[in-house]
Amino acid sequence: MPPVAGWIRVARAEPYAAGMADTDVWDVVIEEPVDGTVADGDTDRIAIVKKTEVEARQAFAEAVSIADRYGYRSVELRRNGGTAERWPSTG
Repeated sequence: MPPVAGWIRVARAEPYAAGMADTDVWDVVIEEPVDGTVADGDTDRIAIVKKTEVEARQAFAEAVSIADRYGYRSVELRRNGGTAERWPSTG
């Protein structure tokens, strides 16, 4: 994944436990090929944690805009662990 200012790379995206916090947690999860190639099918999930919905939506839009170029399998905008938006859309 290319470095993007303000993004925090987390080795693996983990699900949030219900009732984990009183405030909303926004993040963007990118599923990308581990070695940069799509052929092997092995992927890594990268979480980009943002403090506000606006920051998370901006990061989501930026990730979607470069998704094809970098071979991302999916990009999810999540709120408290639940999917708010997803690329590619599933319906």
